[in-house]
Parts: sequence; structure tokens; C-alpha cells
Amino acid sequence: FALMAEDGKIHGRNLDAPFRGASVTKAMLLVAVLRRAATRPLTGKERKQLAPMITASDNDAADEVYASVGDLALQAVAQAARMRHLQPVGALFETRITAADQARLFLRIDRLVAQGNGGQQALGDTRDYAAVVVMRVCGRVMAPRPTVVGIGAACLAPLGARRSALARPGQTPVR
Repeated sequence: FALMAEDGKIHGRNLDAPFRGASVTKAMLLVAVLRRAATRPLTGKERKQLAPMITASDNDAADEVYASVGDLALQAVAQAARMRHLQPVGALFETRITAADQARLFLRIDRLVAQGNGGQQALGDTRDYAAVVVMRVCGRVMAPRPTVVGIGAACLAPLGARRSALARPGQTPVR
């Protein structure tokens, strides 16, 4: 597991041990597509792929997105997030990631999503789109305690307000 505090220091165990990225890569794909659409509206196809990929953890939708953006997009997101050990292997869910890199990704994910207009008339911009998609997950993933597992980690803190990220291998952050 890894915990990255607001000051950027990461603490935990086996911080740099690689593991299968599994659904963490879906969050990276969301960021990649939204960054690609920073200066244009999302296409209908992108919307039909992104929403189920995040809200229902749809692997087929993720595979379609991955086929259109590839490992280069994952590497670009990793570089922007200052991830150090991402290892794409040509198969989306087999991509290797470390707990420390997962914490880096989710601590910075708000800043990674394009803030331009993106042509999203109904939703404002691509960042708003990301918030809407993530918020749809909240009702299904919130536990009785203030802990959220999965891409819905943003539910407890509005976009831009997260202060730390806790990553456990094979999971998206727990807050």
C-alpha cells in the first residue's frame, strides 16, 4: 500500500513492487481520452465508452478505448502524473503499476484532466464531465463509514479538494 500526503511524501510497504494494474488503467484511459478532447467535444462514441467503463467497470468498453489510444496514451498520462514505474505490456489489464505510482496518479488526477472548454456545452468542460461520471459511481460504492473504494474515491472530496491518496495493490484509492 502507499499513502501520499499533501506534501508529496509517500509512505507504505512494497511501494515500488509492480502488480497488475487491472481497473486502475481505466482511470488512466479516462484521463487520456479527456485530455485528447481538450479542444473539442467528446464524440458520441467516446461518451458511450467512457461512462460504462467507469460507472460499470465495463472491460469491453475499456478494451475499445485502449484499442483507440494504446500504450502511448497510458505512458503520457503516467508521465504527466509523475509515475515512475508504469510498465505497459501491450495488454491493458496486464499493465504493471506500483502502489506508489497509483497514489501519484490519484493525487494528481484532477489536474491531469483537461481544463479547457472541450466543447462540452451541457457539462461545461471535460473536467466537469469527469466529475459527473465519477459522481454517478458514488451511490454504489460508498461504504457506511467515510471510505470509498474504486474510481469513486473522488466522492468524498470534490474535484480539486483531495489532499492525499491511499493506494493498495489491485485497487483504486481508499479514502
